[in-house]
Amino acid sequence: MALTLLLSGCGSSDEGKAVDGKAEGYIGDVLVTRWFDWTVNDAYLCDQYEDKEALSGYKLLAVNITVTNTTKKSIPMYDTDFRVFWTDEDFAVPLTSYDDTLAYEGMLEKEYSVGINSSVTGDLLFEVPEDQVDFRIVFQEYFENETTGDEFVIYFTPEQK
Repeated sequence: MALTLLLSGCGSSDEGKAVDGKAEGYIGDVLVTRWFDWTVNDAYLCDQYEDKEALSGYKLLAVNITVTNTTKKSIPMYDTDFRVFWTDEDFAVPLTSYDDTLAYEGMLEKEYSVGINSSVTGDLLFEVPEDQVDFRIVFQEYFENETTGDEFVIYFTPEQK
């Protein structure tokens, strides 16, 4: 009986989709939103990213993500679509959202577009407390009528580089 239950979940087409308003995963897992699929490919902590240095008491967290458009029109994206949390209340938005001088090669821009059946891959850079080791990156669906949809969360412990 246990073997049948275990096998029934294998290869499910619902993998990565929200159940009861939430989908969760880890680095390498693909989460499926209404508009796009996304995954965290890699994440690491560092004291310096290119010429950007972390403030005293903080580290820089680089999170490499891929967003794949699954709709029939281009979708506008913003760096603030993804937030990183280290407690239930404490979070950061990407540094590009308030520092217009950050435009390093390989980083996702403050605003970008993902074409039909296309993917965009790049780094989001966050400043996080140096004493934190576990994080989660969150995407929350928001609609034009100002309501929210499902929440998508990827948990990870980044390496120090």
